[in-house]
Amino acid sequence: MSHSRISGTGGYLPDRVVTHALPATLLQPSDRRIVSRTRLAQRHSAAPDPLSSVLAHASAREALANSGTCADSTDLALAAT
Repeated sequence: MSHSRISGTGGYLPDRVVTHALPATLLQPSDRRIVSRTRLAQRHSAAPDPLSSVLAHASAREALANSGTCADSTDLALAAT
């Protein structure tokens, strides 16, 4: 019988931080209302030019580092946004 296990996880947050000030001016809800509904005070936003595969690559490298294995010995990698 074969078994599966999660051996490492990884993530990537773009450097650009976006507060709710800009969306609040566009959509007109207050910052306090956004935070109370979403529990998020800020978000990270990627620049328009990097592809999602570039972001996924950074996450995969972190996951491999956290697992202590190499890509050649990995049978499956999952990605989600």
